Amino acid sequence: MSQLPMPLFQHPTPSNHVPPSSTDCITNYTANADLSLQDHERNKLSRSNNRRTTPPISGDDVIGNLLHNQMILTPIAINAHGRLGPMIRQNLYGTPPPAIPTRKQFKPNRPNAKAMYDRATTLPAPIGIFIEADQRWKQLQAEHPQHNQKFYGLSHYTPTPSITTIQQLGLGITHAFSTLINNSFKKLVHSQTAPAFDHYDFLLPRDQLVGLLLDNSIDVEM
Repeated sequence: MSQLPMPLFQHPTPSNHVPPSSTDCITNYTANADLSLQDHERNKLSRSNNRRTTPPISGDDVIGNLLHNQMILTPIAINAHGRLGPMIRQNLYGTPPPAIPTRKQFKPNRPNAKAMYDRATTLPAPIGIFIEADQRWKQLQAEHPQHNQKFYGLSHYTPTPSITTIQQLGLGITHAFSTLINNSFKKLVHSQTAPAFDHYDFLLPRDQLVGLLLDNSIDVEM
């Protein structure tokens, strides 16, 4: 799911030399990352059938039930570099998702998946929550100067509702990944004849607290 950018090297050119037009590498990389994230969003909406039940439950029927109950399902895809998927970015920042390529459109046997995608990416679905929250907070600050609060999160690190929320979201995701890794360690089984293995031997002395927290399964309050 992750793509690694190639290093860029800039060579000096004479002042009278006009460099030829070149493709914007950052734009290309971002577009490719969005296509990968879009694939995962689409796969989440195109749920597989549950064959453990009798009779089996169609994945598209599950999405259809959400539609029937006037609900919206917005998959949240995150790549290895922390970039959010197009659908959740539209919910938060109001940026419209790129068009799905023709060859990657929803399959004809997944009509509810396509309908859910359309519902989740068009009004009255929540679009631009962060923009609305920032504007509303600034408006309240202007209307009630006697209760003026310089920073929304009580710190210059969290000046607005959007920045405060994205930081809390990042902490939550990091904590979830840490818990996942910690739980996977607990399932490792070592032979009695195998040499001792330290899960945290890669940590530097100043990082030993991290290993201590993981060993004791201490939850970090956000």
